[in-house]
Amino acid sequence: MALKLMVENLEGIDAAFHSLYEKSDEGFRLSVDGLDDASGLKTALQKERESNKEAKNKLSELERLRDEAERKAMEENGRFKELSERERTDKLQAQSKYEELQKKVAEKTRDIMVRDLAQSMTSDAVELDIIVRFSADYVSIEGEEVKFSKPIEEIKTEMAKFVRSKANGTNDGGNTKGNGDTTPKTFKERQQAHFKK
Repeated sequence: MALKLMVENLEGIDAAFHSLYEKSDEGFRLSVDGLDDASGLKTALQKERESNKEAKNKLSELERLRDEAERKAMEENGRFKELSERERTDKLQAQSKYEELQKKVAEKTRDIMVRDLAQSMTSDAVELDIIVRFSADYVSIEGEEVKFSKPIEEIKTEMAKFVRSKANGTNDGGNTKGNGDTTPKTFKERQQAHFKK
């Protein structure tokens, strides 16, 4: 019968062999000459295993922290992109509103300039509306600048064809009927005469 190198207790071992066993941390060990004690190696192995387990746990924690940091960085980057896009959109909307407002101001300025020109030429409401309609073509809008495309006197001369002279009831474009009759022409007749030229 062969003797076991390690046993937890001496039960099952013949009493004659009990003196061959020494008490150890793990139970009883057979005392043999020439056999190295492996308990130091086992202890070192156990420590190495524990150290390895601890290193794996630390590595897992560091990987978790890295992943969390990467996720947060991606979220922050996404928020930055979102905020940047929102800011760009807001800026474009503000620019569009500014340009729209600028256009409205320029159009209002043009309307005032045309109305002032028409009022300097006539007080008749119908003629006033006609002059306003036709003289608007002589106003140019370039950005914020609104100006007449011709000198005002030239525009007045051209628009005078649509206005009756206050002194004699004729317009500067020949407001008489042409047969010696000094009865003023109607607006329609003046307009037809103007376009026949």
